[in-house]
Amino acid sequence: MGPTSFHGLSHLGSTVHRVHRMRGSSVKERPVAEEQARQRLLAGCDEAQREAISSEASPLCVRAGAGSGKTRVLTRRIAWRIASGGAAAGHVLALTFTRKAAGELRTRLSALGVPAQVSAGTFHAIALAQLRQIAAERGRPEPVIL
Repeated sequence: MGPTSFHGLSHLGSTVHRVHRMRGSSVKERPVAEEQARQRLLAGCDEAQREAISSEASPLCVRAGAGSGKTRVLTRRIAWRIASGGAAAGHVLALTFTRKAAGELRTRLSALGVPAQVSAGTFHAIALAQLRQIAAERGRPEPVIL
């Protein structure tokens, strides 16, 4: 089921992010320790960042300029979703354009205590890994990189 309504615009730094709420989403009761862990993920974030991190919307689009905290929001949102049971670590894929950014994602996720099952990498590296896996499963040679 896709987003059912546009719910609002909030400023993230000097730019805007959009939050789409899903039909039928609800907040579940959670133990106090889990709630404290999630509150630590929100520490040091402004209101727009906290909204993006804790939103139960899926998909969620965060658009922001350089230096506005996108990587912070992305990594903390991944940690939030895993901690709240909204996503399984082995089913999370964080994609970026550069190896440096992919390394930064992995470093920050690790620092937040996110399990290593989360895949983070460049579009090209992840696609190549998938092609290699498919080739191996089918008994074919690995793809050639030109």
